[in-house]
Amino acid sequence: MNRLLIALFLGLTPRFGLAADNSPAVSTNKPAVIEIVSEDGFEYDFNKGEAVYRGNVVVRDAQMIITSQILTAQFVKSATNTAARPGQPMISNQLGAKVESIVAEGGVVVISQRDKRFAKGEKAVYTTKTDTVVLTGTPGNQPSVHFGTNHFFKANRIIYDRRNGKFRGEGNTDSRFDQTGGL
Repeated sequence: MNRLLIALFLGLTPRFGLAADNSPAVSTNKPAVIEIVSEDGFEYDFNKGEAVYRGNVVVRDAQMIITSQILTAQFVKSATNTAARPGQPMISNQLGAKVESIVAEGGVVVISQRDKRFAKGEKAVYTTKTDTVVLTGTPGNQPSVHFGTNHFFKANRIIYDRRNGKFRGEGNTDSRFDQTGGL
């Protein structure tokens, strides 16, 4: 199993995450940790500023877990990537590069760490600048967000605004809510 730890500077707000040994971590002014684990290895290209993980990839931070078959992390190209600004992820000090975006592909599942609601799609793009996850599917297989067992919505494109804790669906939508017992 391959692991790469990414520090996410979260300002002075208390956050809960996982330490490098997978034990719970609480921090008020230290970076939380994003962990990426894959079964089939990873490749880091310093020239492109890109890491590609393959095979049952799991990304975990204080807010969410993302699983996929392939994950590509793109890093900001800069000669001074050794320290991140507040709110900017960066690769742990050994590599010293800030994360610009993460693209997960192939059977993507995004799980909320807070309330365990989840979303499914074929591709998820996380952008650090906007702190959003955009989930897309394939024709006939729209991405979906699930709230419990019988509540969900589907849309052509689903945007999760992590900063504000909001989901939004765009395009053709379908929502289902179990109203057992009536309205």
